[in-house]
Amino acid sequence: YFKGAADQVGFIEFLGKTIVELKEYLISPGEFGTRLELLKKRFPEFEFKYADLREVYEAYDGELKKRGLIDQRDSLRLLEEGLARGEFANPVLRKVWIDGFSDFSKLQLSFVEFLTRHADEITVTLTVDQNPFRRPLFEIVNETQAALEDMGFEKKWMEEKNYRSAVKALQHLERNLFRDT
Repeated sequence: YFKGAADQVGFIEFLGKTIVELKEYLISPGEFGTRLELLKKRFPEFEFKYADLREVYEAYDGELKKRGLIDQRDSLRLLEEGLARGEFANPVLRKVWIDGFSDFSKLQLSFVEFLTRHADEITVTLTVDQNPFRRPLFEIVNETQAALEDMGFEKKWMEEKNYRSAVKALQHLERNLFRDT
């Protein structure tokens, strides 16, 4: 089905990105096939596309196994399986800080959840503006915060002060850059 499109500029890259997305959302080839079956019931006119997408993903996964390779996005699953079989020592982490991130993929959130089981303390810093007018600008951050709270993280607000610079001119600029008046 995709044979005619395979020679189109960007097509192979598009399929590669599709596989990356599936891996980032922790969707296995089997689960992908199940989801495509549901789509086939709703949109049967795309049955051939679904079958080919499934075949491409399964072929990718099969080729990795045949060559003894792994996709880097499978590392966490393999680590978890190895820990369960006793092949690896359980990591013992005292403190973990995650700073400067707010848009976690499902895989990254799964890794954070993994860390919660192996670290004594984890701190994740998120930048949020509580002004309702600017709330839409921080929608992704708020979703991440909700996901972290679902994992058991407790929200703790930092004191409102400038942590960035002691230079008066920069402090003034930061305070006034987005002022309405």
